[in-house]
Amino acid sequence: MRRFVGSTLLTVVLAGTFAMPAFAAPAAPLVRASIGGYPQYTGMVAHVPIGERAYDLSTVTPVEGYGLVDSTGVRMVSVGGKLHNQPVSQGAYAVENLNSYRLTGDSAYLDIAVRNAQRLIDIHVVSDGAWYYPYDYDRVVVGSTSGTLHAPWYSGMAQGRALTAFVRLYQATGEEKWRAAADATFTSMRQAPQGTAPYAVHLDASHRLWLEEYPRYPVADSEKVLNGHIAALFGLFDYWQLTGNATALSLIRGAVETVRLTAMPEFRRIGASSRYSLQHNTPAGAYHQLHVQQLLGLLTYTHDPGFAAAAAAYRGDYPRPDITGTVQATTRTTTIYQVDSSGAIVGSKRVSFTRWTQAPIDRRQRLSGGPIALHVSGGPFKNWWFPESFGSTWALGAVDAHPYTPPLTVYMGPGSYSAYRLDASGRVVGSRTVRFTATTSAPTKLSAIIQGRAAWYFEGGAYAGYWLPMQRGVHL
Repeated sequence: MRRFVGSTLLTVVLAGTFAMPAFAAPAAPLVRASIGGYPQYTGMVAHVPIGERAYDLSTVTPVEGYGLVDSTGVRMVSVGGKLHNQPVSQGAYAVENLNSYRLTGDSAYLDIAVRNAQRLIDIHVVSDGAWYYPYDYDRVVVGSTSGTLHAPWYSGMAQGRALTAFVRLYQATGEEKWRAAADATFTSMRQAPQGTAPYAVHLDASHRLWLEEYPRYPVADSEKVLNGHIAALFGLFDYWQLTGNATALSLIRGAVETVRLTAMPEFRRIGASSRYSLQHNTPAGAYHQLHVQQLLGLLTYTHDPGFAAAAAAYRGDYPRPDITGTVQATTRTTTIYQVDSSGAIVGSKRVSFTRWTQAPIDRRQRLSGGPIALHVSGGPFKNWWFPESFGSTWALGAVDAHPYTPPLTVYMGPGSYSAYRLDASGRVVGSRTVRFTATTSAPTKLSAIIQGRAAWYFEGGAYAGYWLPMQRGVHL
């Protein structure tokens, strides 16, 4: 499962934006209240083994690194021609290199991880005993009309990514300084907002707990960003698994419940990209695919099929675009489209074929205000978009797959259901219809889009080796 590494931060500063109140680390300790009073998730919270945690990739980072780094190999960002520390990316880069160290045993990766995590320690400020990692440049939040975040500002997402880095460095090295850094960072995740002090967590008007990527004062102006919230949540999972801390578990339950309550009714936009944040109605765009992967990650930590179902709904709304392969068109008459650079439909025509026809494709996406479609990359229909439709046109094979860890249980109610078998080229080469007189269940580790329909794959049971389409009477 693909794990997220870090969010891309804009480096432009817009003219005419007004100043937000700056955070200030107090000179003397605050008597800071702990966050509390939020609804909590009541389902399972699982210990996840190494290799299945968030950010445990199966790929190795190039040892020479990539992206913008300074002379010491620490991840940076350029703003106005100057290099600045970027705490969220420094934490993420440390974790990415720790993953490569885990896979290879090459100490060069550990060294890079240490340097990036040490930079976080070097720049931290203390507020009421908690460590915070400041951004020393101004930031315009995507889609925000609430003004610029002015330096120094802080991010709950960065706090969570730093927490993961420190926990995993402690696990990799046994060095107590990393455990101490993790403890001090975790303290920031407990502190309620107060005055102008830094904070990473808050409650919204419905008392839901937010791990806030872009905190502001007044607190009600904070963004409530889905990807930043879940990324910070993964840091809490790491800390809880290391320590068993009861407050960490309470925060996890609060943060998971926030996702459960908001992912479908508030962040989802049916037939379109999900929302980036609840403060503004800006489409998530590329972050939509990150939302999908994070929801699948929450399945791993909670075993709750509701998160897999939400990921499947998001997939149907706004699919992953980077699909290459072959489109299969039947003899049915089909309306195909031309679009402009924004994805809006600007032309169409009806076509029909005397026999089943194939063409290469290099993209699969939802057209603006239209259907999910496949972009033809060669042949007589080059640059035309064929709408994906079961029984008419579809991409060969299993596309936009969702692996499930742990496996899900699929229930088939009484009735008859047909499943399909694919060959190595992705063509349907067989079907199997089974009639159930009572509700029957079977485990699945995978779903994907098959012949234009979402389907589950089964390794055993009545449908072993077959794909069963998602349909009425079949559910998680």
